[in-house]
Amino acid sequence: MIKTSITFPVPDPHFVFVRTRRRNSGLTSVRWYDDETLFAADFSARAVYRVRPFSDHPLDASIPTPDGSGCATATDLMDCRGDVMVLTNFYKGEVGFYTVGPDILRFDRVIRPREPGQLMRDIRLFAGLDRKKKAGRLPRKIHGARFVPGYDDLLWVSFCDPHIRGIEIVTLKGKTVHSLKTAEQAQEVAFIEHNGITYAIQAARTNHIRVDGPKEVPMYATLYVYRLPGNLKKKPPRLMVAEHFPGHLDAVKEFQDCVYGANQHDDCVDEFAYRPETNNIKLLRRIKGFDMPHGLDIRHDGLMAVTNYGTNNDLRFLQL
Repeated sequence: MIKTSITFPVPDPHFVFVRTRRRNSGLTSVRWYDDETLFAADFSARAVYRVRPFSDHPLDASIPTPDGSGCATATDLMDCRGDVMVLTNFYKGEVGFYTVGPDILRFDRVIRPREPGQLMRDIRLFAGLDRKKKAGRLPRKIHGARFVPGYDDLLWVSFCDPHIRGIEIVTLKGKTVHSLKTAEQAQEVAFIEHNGITYAIQAARTNHIRVDGPKEVPMYATLYVYRLPGNLKKKPPRLMVAEHFPGHLDAVKEFQDCVYGANQHDDCVDEFAYRPETNNIKLLRRIKGFDMPHGLDIRHDGLMAVTNYGTNNDLRFLQL
């Protein structure tokens, strides 16, 4: 089933428990650039790689992944549009911007999307006016960032912070356009189109990850379906339905009429379909052959690339 795989260097351990399963936070995200080139980032290695998966030397280049102060930091999920790549800085609440291509991999800048009121809280904290312990004191943990289809200047940013869960739709300069709250921790979004209407399929998870030992609590994945308005800059998305599914979803990506999700806990990629006429979203099948998958992307011809947190810290390929 798996066409091929590429093993990456195993970074220094960063062990956490996904409910009762222990994992090392390694290869975390992937995006195709063209038919011969993709990019992949590693959480613990604090690096991003340019990869030529079908060459004799697939790991073509790498650079550190810096935060806004220039220090290398742990990253989560990524997206590409043309020569621009965005990559989230998990602990910093930032989105990094990179220039990428077959012969270039360069860090450019970061933005830090903020929920409404966050800037004033940061100012009060810096000035010493707010001495109470609040969730907003630490940067808001960030998970996914996607370019919004049909808009040159909007990002859909997913926050997995257990205290400040939700979605920020922001400009490429970081200005908030809309804020959406979610009951669970937001992971990433996929976009599908039906009859000229765009729907955002937002994955989220329960609070079941812990560093120092198993966390035996109820666990499920949630998919929220939002209908995008005619002008997203003026009106917010409308929630259509939310459904629970087994496991823990990380990256999600659209392909044709379906959405595919990396189910880290259940060692599979799940295939979902949303039907607007009945307003329901269903799990169609579970594709096995993965080892704690996290990042996922699908080439135009259906070749799926999946990063795996498991023993080999590898990138696996499957033809849909």
